[in-house]
Amino acid sequence: MHVRPLTADPAIHETPLLVLPAFQGREGLRPLAARLDERLGGVLERALESGDLKGREGESALFYAEDDQGGPARVLCVGVGKPEKYDGRAVRKYAGRAVRAAECRGLGRLTLHLEAEGSLEGEDLVQAGAEGTVLAAW
Repeated sequence: MHVRPLTADPAIHETPLLVLPAFQGREGLRPLAARLDERLGGVLERALESGDLKGREGESALFYAEDDQGGPARVLCVGVGKPEKYDGRAVRKYAGRAVRAAECRGLGRLTLHLEAEGSLEGEDLVQAGAEGTVLAAW
């Protein structure tokens, strides 16, 4: 498993699978998700409004892009639970679920979006994401 940081905008980065964290109890879409939602025809917002995507730990929802204008072919939202419980362990589990989702679909690569929340940011966030990715691919 090759892990490398991405500094490009995930909303326009070409990837077979872009994985986003979904937080339980959070209202509305974060800026990246809102940009992706425009490209996906509003399905992320509808999933939130309908209650199909609640952000509970382990829950997930997969969405496909309708056009061929670059950017992610699929967007997978993975529930990470409540923001106050978002720590290194939660990020490792989230990254692991992302890798397993890509593997079960026969995808050779994915883009994992790491969301800074609370005190978890920077090196600690990236380290937890890399650890979860590598351990799940083992």
